[in-house]
Amino acid sequence: MKAKLSEWFILLQIGLDIGASVFAFFSAFVLKVNGHIGGKEYVPALSSYLPFFGVILLVQLIVFFSLGLYAFKRRSFLRDSSLLIYATLLWSGMVLAILFLEQQFYFSRLLLIVAFSLFFVLAFIFRLIIRVLRRMIYKMGVAVKEVLVVGSGEQAQYLAHALHDLPGYHLKAMLPDEQIELQNLAELFSQFQSEHSQDLALDEVWVDTDRLDQMKHEDLFDFDAYHRMLYRYDPNVFTRSTKQVE
Repeated sequence: MKAKLSEWFILLQIGLDIGASVFAFFSAFVLKVNGHIGGKEYVPALSSYLPFFGVILLVQLIVFFSLGLYAFKRRSFLRDSSLLIYATLLWSGMVLAILFLEQQFYFSRLLLIVAFSLFFVLAFIFRLIIRVLRRMIYKMGVAVKEVLVVGSGEQAQYLAHALHDLPGYHLKAMLPDEQIELQNLAELFSQFQSEHSQDLALDEVWVDTDRLDQMKHEDLFDFDAYHRMLYRYDPNVFTRSTKQVE
């Protein structure tokens, strides 16, 4: 369940985007037929629009996937909304360019503009609903990832504190980097689990220290991979700024 929750949300997002496109297009068509868009004028039958509508959906999926809107990646709502605006503008521009090159003059440009505008409003609302739904699920304790933070410095303490406000994650324990340096990992984790007198079932190990040498990092990475735990490394501020690490 934990591993697949994000995948289900991505599939839901794709389905909602496609549904928003279909609803927006047909709503714009109805508005055009009834003269609410561009006044009373001849409008080709709906069957004339359907073949190119398939092209519109295909271009939408290509653009949205290419820009990473369906990637397994956490983004702020502001960043996600900005990306949605950019993707919608790029998508609409590509569709209008294809119409021009194919000389599909019967296809109302005004209808398309209204459809893209309706789509953006719906997609924005759907993304907001999904964020609220995801937070509600995490608050219920469903699919929350248990995290072990490796480190004992100020940066590790800051990371541990930040985890309390990060939806979908729970700080299970902290492990001082001194112990990682001196002990065998298998023995260390076994000892650490018995000392905490609880089930130390972990999903991710976040390393937030610069005191471990490369060999220890590799050992810890292999240990996590063997036990199916995700390994994350949080570099210091200097490393992030010089290497442009996200």
